This record gives sequence, C-alpha cells and structure tokens, in this order.
Amino acid sequence: MPAGSTPTSAGFIEREGHSLSVVVDEAIWWFRGRRWAHLSCDGDLDELHRFAASLGVHRIAFGGDHYDVTDAQRDAALAAGAVPIGARELVRLLRRTGLRRPAGEGGHRCGAELELRWQPPAGPPVLPGGVASALPWLAAWPRAVDALATATCGWSGAAPLTVRLLRRREERALLMIADAPPPASFALPVPPPPISGWWAWPQPDHRLLEVFIRAPDAPTQLSMSNDAHASEVDR
Repeated sequence: MPAGSTPTSAGFIEREGHSLSVVVDEAIWWFRGRRWAHLSCDGDLDELHRFAASLGVHRIAFGGDHYDVTDAQRDAALAAGAVPIGARELVRLLRRTGLRRPAGEGGHRCGAELELRWQPPAGPPVLPGGVASALPWLAAWPRAVDALATATCGWSGAAPLTVRLLRRREERALLMIADAPPPASFALPVPPPPISGWWAWPQPDHRLLEVFIRAPDAPTQLSMSNDAHASEVDR
C-alpha cells in the first residue's frame, strides 16, 4: 500500500481525510488459458495506480479506466481491501463517475512501433538505438531525454536490454527488460514532462522498467495488440 494509506474492512483506502473505493469484478474473462478480472475505482486514478502497484500489477495493464488483473491478483486485491463488484455494475460505476472511456479509446488498443535488443555503450548515458528516431518530438524536451537515457542505462547495469516501444492512445509506452539485476543504487527520480510516469519491477524472472510518455498527437484509431482481450468492460 502507498505510504499514508491503509485498507479497511469496507474496502476503502483512507488517504488525507477522504475515502476512495477500489473495486474489482469477477474473474470470468478467459484469456491465454486463465481467468481475468478488472480492477478500477470510483475516484482518483492516481490512487488506483498506487493500489495496483502495491499488488505488483504492471502499469501497462491499465486500459484507460481499469486494470486487467489475473484471478490471483484479484484475490490479492480483495485481501488488500478492494470491493467485489459485478461487471455490469462496474460499467455503470465508471459511467456515473465520468471515468468511463469511450469505446475504442482503451489503453489496451496499441501497436508495436519498435522492438530491439540493445547493449548500452560505455560512456555518457544515451537513449537506446531507434528510440530517438521513433520519438523525434521528444528532442524538444532535453531534460526528459537526459532523464530517460540515465534511467535506461542505470536500469541495465551495463547488461543487454530488450526494448519495446508501444503506441497507445495519447501516449507511448517504453518497456525495457534487463538481462541482469539493476545496481543496488538504482532509483527513479520524479519524471520530467512529457514523461508521465515510470515504474521499476526488479523481479528476477522479469526485470521490467516501464516508461510512459505523453504523445503530442491523439490518433483516432490504433491497431489491436495481440496482447489485448475484449470483455464487456473493454468495449
């Protein structure tokens, strides 16, 4: 749980004098051989992101108004205080609170722009090859470029990386999977704009650094990723 927040038996997160209800529907959506559910809230999405991160749910699983979570992650969410809710009730809740994204605007609709293996060179931190050319508008934000290069090279610890760049509505998701553990001193500072957020997941089986960058464009239609799955909430 984030600092200053505690789950209650009523399924609320108490934070700075107000309550936020995190909700999760039934794990009934089959995808890749297992059941999935949707984790959302009736208020502040920033708190939802913190709650999801406390469960180990990757930010890339956020679909604009909900997270896709496995049945095991759903159980963990309930144990942490999330409120069980029906799928149709969840849709009504999102519409009532104004969080509901229009059909076709979910964050899961994305296309791959870049995927490569990259070995950080010796010397000053630089962006992975191909990233700068895929994001030419990022050059207008030199602080963000420097911070991203420093974070990327620091995360790799001089080991090779698998780099994936995904095109999502209103943002780009940069995913970097390291072959070796990051140095013990690795830490992420507050991200400078237009980087909207970054998360480090140093698990031994999947050392993932997620970076989300606000894009200057808002495409009207994106291709469906092979990792996406449709449900009543996703439509």
